[in-house]
Amino acid sequence: MKYYIMPSIIEKTPDVVVLHVGGNNINVKNIKNIDIHLLAKDIIDIGKLCKERNIQEIIISGILVKRNYEISS
Repeated sequence: MKYYIMPSIIEKTPDVVVLHVGGNNINVKNIKNIDIHLLAKDIIDIGKLCKERNIQEIIISGILVKRNYEISS
């Protein structure tokens, strides 16, 4: 995710960044293969880059519920 987002942040330096990430990765088919610590680290790294680029607002969206996926614990 960060490899797609970071170049845009660096090139365009927006005033606000909305991160809506993880929805395609976190589902019943992939849940056992997801390293949640790496996912969290990537989100934090993007936030740090935004801070370094003087982006004042960083909004992190929650994962939206999709009807075709079931998340089990």
